[in-house]
Amino acid sequence: MPIEDLDDWEDNDLGAEKAAALRLSRRLDVHTWSDHPEVNQFVDSIYESHFSGGNERIRKRHLKVVLLDLYVAWWENPDLKISVSLNRNDYKRDSIYNELHISARTIDVVYRLHEVKLIEMAKGFFDRNRKKGFLTRIWPSNLLLEEFRRARFGYLDISYSAKRMPIVLRNDQGENIDFSLLPNAFREEIQQLKSYNHLLSRTFISIPDIGRGTIALDFDKHEYLFVSQARKFVNRVYNHSSFDLGGRFYGGWWQNCPKHLREKILINDQPTIEVDFSSIHPTLLYAQVGIDYWRDIGADPYAIDALSFQNEPSELRRLGKALLLILLNSNDRSVVPGALRFNAMNGDWIKSLKDVQVEEAIEALEAKHPDISTYFHTGSALELMRQDAEISAHILSRFLELNVPILLIHDSYIVEDSMGEILELAMQAAFTSVTETDFASKSKFVGQTYDDVMLELGARYDARQSRGSEQEEEEDLQLYRSKNPVRSDRYLKELREFRIWCREGESSSSFEKHNEQEQSLRMQGYVGKTKKTRKER
Repeated sequence: MPIEDLDDWEDNDLGAEKAAALRLSRRLDVHTWSDHPEVNQFVDSIYESHFSGGNERIRKRHLKVVLLDLYVAWWENPDLKISVSLNRNDYKRDSIYNELHISARTIDVVYRLHEVKLIEMAKGFFDRNRKKGFLTRIWPSNLLLEEFRRARFGYLDISYSAKRMPIVLRNDQGENIDFSLLPNAFREEIQQLKSYNHLLSRTFISIPDIGRGTIALDFDKHEYLFVSQARKFVNRVYNHSSFDLGGRFYGGWWQNCPKHLREKILINDQPTIEVDFSSIHPTLLYAQVGIDYWRDIGADPYAIDALSFQNEPSELRRLGKALLLILLNSNDRSVVPGALRFNAMNGDWIKSLKDVQVEEAIEALEAKHPDISTYFHTGSALELMRQDAEISAHILSRFLELNVPILLIHDSYIVEDSMGEILELAMQAAFTSVTETDFASKSKFVGQTYDDVMLELGARYDARQSRGSEQEEEEDLQLYRSKNPVRSDRYLKELREFRIWCREGESSSSFEKHNEQEQSLRMQGYVGKTKKTRKER
């Protein structure tokens, strides 16, 4: 595959200004789909005006994918370009992950759209001498933009095929491999993910104060965050051709969201809270050897004592955490120093460490964790990911039973503030179930039963109800001001459109269902109206 190198493209006589404009791009998403009647009419109109010959049904399918992905990209950001391969070898039609059977016919569609001036194109190239290249970029022409503006459907009518595979199995090279021959493989898991993705599709998830849906995380590396209702599909990814390795949840745009932005996320226009497991992998390893880490040891597992080259506690902890994760990922001690330096950011003092200094830090971690040091250099990280993924699956099941949305970020979770206590309780229960122990996951609910917590929440709600209405309204107003940031015009418009779309799509929208669910929980004493602030938590 070509390497994305914009400097090379600029050197290839494209010019600095045009090369810069092409930095904002993403790959063609072959999963983009819709069966909306107005979408089909739109595609039929384009096809009848500009295409002829060949297998009409197949060509229309490929045309629909390209047009709809261009539409979504245009809606996400008018400057966003789509990168597309024009190499026929890059299309694997028969893959189970290509449920629409999108093939190299895509190339013919792209060329035809360019020929009839419906798209603009910056042709890619490959420099065989330097073995570097650039994928072709495409974007709507003014002619196609006019068609988009006249279209009688919206971006919310575009999602993905109902047949899209939510389970991914990858080989040692990171390539997706077919597991369809396995009888009834992961039927329950697939059903859980389908239910989850349906819930997410009816849930509004966004950041309120951003003016555009595209945020540059690292412009030089072409890393962008697309905050979009079209980017909520979640799947599980297994590694090294084994369903015993990996299995984490991936896909939602929030997973690539930096922590300082995750704090701003609203779910169904409600403030949220993120709760994570503290040092989940060391804790799981200690559980495997029969030690309740937070009860029997309790010290920060990443903190190491002063070294000959560093004595600042916060920097020592940062080094300890980065190094411990590499020790669990690696199969060879000799590669650890290089991996540590490779992962460090430019300018970070860790990047300049010598092998002997890294070895000193490794010995410090081995001395700190003698009970689990035998797991170092064994590549145990993927097995630990399998465990933390199962913990996440348990937590997800609880929230699906409540029909309450939850955002999974490997070992941390985002829910509405009002569901924070339920989340922490579910986390402890999931940790206990997966490890088959009664060990603590460092949850504040350790030692309390489910009923204890529900009674506490019910009592809090009762106390709230006993206060006067004027006091309650004032508290609600203060709570609203403290919890709810300024909402941009873009956010408010998108929220309004989403609510209308939900009402039109279902007799009871996700918002109505959410309110019904919250009322049900309150009646059972599960959720009180009083919400703790982040600082209080």
